[in-house]
Amino acid sequence: MPTESRGHKKRLRKKFRENGIDALHDYEILEFYLGLINVRKDTKDLAKKLIAEYETVSNVLDAKIDKLLDFKGLGSRTATALKFSKELITYYLRENIENQTYTVNSPESAIQHFVSYYGSHEYEEFCVMYLDGKNNIQNIINYQKGSINYSQVYPKKIIKKAIENNSVSIVLVHNHPSGNLQPSQADINFTHKMENICQMLDITLLDHLIIAQKDYFSLKEHGHL
Repeated sequence: MPTESRGHKKRLRKKFRENGIDALHDYEILEFYLGLINVRKDTKDLAKKLIAEYETVSNVLDAKIDKLLDFKGLGSRTATALKFSKELITYYLRENIENQTYTVNSPESAIQHFVSYYGSHEYEEFCVMYLDGKNNIQNIINYQKGSINYSQVYPKKIIKKAIENNSVSIVLVHNHPSGNLQPSQADINFTHKMENICQMLDITLLDHLIIAQKDYFSLKEHGHL
């Protein structure tokens, strides 16, 4: 690597250490990260090309792996590292939620815990948020990953955990990777089934939320609960 490039990387590291990530331009954030992966390579031009193509850092991290692999100059190692960094972020967010006390007072306050986690997933997931009498989140359990088949999502397991937790209410959550927020008939039918079961056990089904990209659909707000 030319001396000039080494000096530039050093200045970029200094800028980050002294002022934090907010002091960096979008391309500099990518340049800094790519430079950690490719220590002996000047990554400034590649970072600028990625921003020119995807516009934002978040769009780069949300890009599908096959698109990144096809991006000229990126390479398999770097593309994989970018996807890993996104998964690491979502893992951190999920773990942080599980280890802290959060209160849910509305669909909006519930959804903030899931949009960043599920919003850009390329596969479906179905989970349940369990809440105590003060609407504090007790835990969040993932019951299915992949194409959701409600015949394999057993209400008995969901309710059993609610009883073990002494939960007062629950929120059903799943994502639509297609970006379509509209619930399927299967979504609606399962919601009604869970509502009936919860009512018999004096557990409140607060909502069933569908997440797509950075938006959501509340079955309760649309009259399905």
